[in-house]
Amino acid sequence: LCLNLSSGDWRVLPPMKRVRANAAVASLGGQIYVCGGLTTATLLRSVERLSPFVHHRGWETMPSMWQARCLGVATTVGRCLYVCGGSLGRKAAACLERLVPSGAIVQWELLAPMRNKRFAMAVTSLGGCLYVLGGYDCVDTLRSVERFNPVVGGWEVLPPMPQARAGATAAAIGGYIFVCGGHNNAGLACTAERFCPTSGHWEALAPMLAPRADAAVAAAGGRLFLCGG
Repeated sequence: LCLNLSSGDWRVLPPMKRVRANAAVASLGGQIYVCGGLTTATLLRSVERLSPFVHHRGWETMPSMWQARCLGVATTVGRCLYVCGGSLGRKAAACLERLVPSGAIVQWELLAPMRNKRFAMAVTSLGGCLYVLGGYDCVDTLRSVERFNPVVGGWEVLPPMPQARAGATAAAIGGYIFVCGGHNNAGLACTAERFCPTSGHWEALAPMLAPRADAAVAAAGGRLFLCGG
């Protein structure tokens, strides 16, 4: 589905080539990328993309990732698409892969893995870096936060979130990283927090109107939009 923010109308887009759940999704260069996921009992490596404004072309098959996974996360930094973490069935993944769709050779590149294996975490990018927040490691719900700097090529541990959460959403607005919802041992969360990378401080925000996890999130016009969950 596609929402027109000016008119408030929803538009139905073409279906993907393959049925999949718990895939990683990101937009880059005006195109939507869907990476991995789960179909029946099979983990997927496959990747598809759609140009929503010329959607009559339908979905296009892209090179497959190295690692099949579900419940991973995807985001973009510059001209690059990143996919990290995920569930491998009975264990969590720490792997990080990068694709440059506009490059001379379009193929996935394996990068330095995260310090903590995790899936169902929140992800966003800010200031040329990739941030992963919380998630689950098959044992505990996590508070930990890591940042990947593509220039350095390594991960850095940042101050943890005040509250452990998996299935949360994250977005960057105005130099801050906002994290909303999710779930932990206490159940679904309606809490929201924001992180300042400059000071390293977390700040509690007004709670959401309803608790939710595994929602879709987008930032547009200085606002945060959460859908479903």
